Amino acid sequence: MGRAARLGRRKAQVSLEFLVLLAAFLAFLTVWLSLILKVEGGIEKSLEFSRLEAAASDIREAADAVCLMGPGSSNAMKVSGNAKLTLSGKEMALEMGGRAVKEVLRCESSGKSIAIAGPSELVLENLEGKIKIKK
Repeated sequence: MGRAARLGRRKAQVSLEFLVLLAAFLAFLTVWLSLILKVEGGIEKSLEFSRLEAAASDIREAADAVCLMGPGSSNAMKVSGNAKLTLSGKEMALEMGGRAVKEVLRCESSGKSIAIAGPSELVLENLEGKIKIKK
């Protein structure tokens, strides 16, 4: 076997080893990126739910303040997002994207549902001891 033949085989072996290492690296990178994307999606869902909880808490606090101020009082607040606000008795539910947060109010409510789309202003009123919310 000549020197040129041995040299050609070594080049082919180096090229094959390079391709195997490159394929292994790409496989590792694919698995790693898919895991990163799953974690990112979980973080986004968790953040959305935290925002939903905070918004529900803010609305409950505003409703409780109107309740404590007595009949005839009102309070306006700005909210944003796409959600559905439901009042029923002393319960309030804020729903968005298939998730819901429930809060308990100090006063009875008028039992109404409101769709919130984008930036909106909610007006909370105490009418004869019952909380009413309108846009």
